Amino acid sequence: MQKGLSSYVFLFFLSIYLFTAQGHLGYEKDGWLRFLLAKNIIEKGILYFDDQTVIQECKGWMLKGRDNRDYVYYEIGHSLLFIPFYIAGKIVSQFFPVSERMEIIKLICTFLNPLLAALLCLVFFQLMKQLGY
Repeated sequence: MQKGLSSYVFLFFLSIYLFTAQGHLGYEKDGWLRFLLAKNIIEKGILYFDDQTVIQECKGWMLKGRDNRDYVYYEIGHSLLFIPFYIAGKIVSQFFPVSERMEIIKLICTFLNPLLAALLCLVFFQLMKQLGY
């Protein structure tokens, strides 16, 4: 019964977070850059940005490395978490017109934060159970 309760807690919060999700990567450049870094890792196998348009648009959000390449200001962890969602988005997007494929990939990638938030609620629930509440 307790294991089932944990599943229900997770599914409850996941459904709430997915239902209220924005469906885009955010209004600032941070989510967009993390997404683009995941894209670069998957499609090019690189950890830096070589697209001059992105580099010019996001100048303040990047740092020059020792190799004089442009790297995102943030740690790599969030971008690495985007990778399975990016791959899933690429698979799902094959069933849509070519003009919509990148939007579908971005939409699937937006599911990362609701999933992480629901997992955090589950961890908090488990902690409260362990403390006797």
